[in-house]
Amino acid sequence: MALPKVQSEPTPSYERKVILDNEFVTLWYYPRLRIVHHQMLKAPSSDAFRELLTRGADLVEAHRAAKWMSDDRANTVLREADEQWSDSVWLPRVLAGGFKYWAIVLPHAAIGKLNMHRLAADHARRGIFSHIDTSPDDAFEWLRTR
Repeated sequence: MALPKVQSEPTPSYERKVILDNEFVTLWYYPRLRIVHHQMLKAPSSDAFRELLTRGADLVEAHRAAKWMSDDRANTVLREADEQWSDSVWLPRVLAGGFKYWAIVLPHAAIGKLNMHRLAADHARRGIFSHIDTSPDDAFEWLRTR
């Protein structure tokens, strides 16, 4: 199920920059809060998924952005090759860049929910504090206050 292209800003609104916007994902950066925020609009191709994470990692490294919000309501499950890539390429980059706090808005799909819970537990073993929610506003507020 694809989400609408326009995503409402968290309340209250904060300055944000659109970094990437295509049929699969939108990626924003909140300069004052140093938050990287993505929204899945539908399950991405491998190329779109890797571009999203690469562009987000660039932001983490450039700005020491320790906070990332994943709005994955429209996502399902990661392909095995993409999960391996994110674990071996993306995760070491963002950990070195200072990534510490991860707010997750769960997918609607049951398999996606299980996958995100598993990933959050795995990332916790690597020192990342995660908050899992069903509300984008609540997830953003948790992340903002870290």
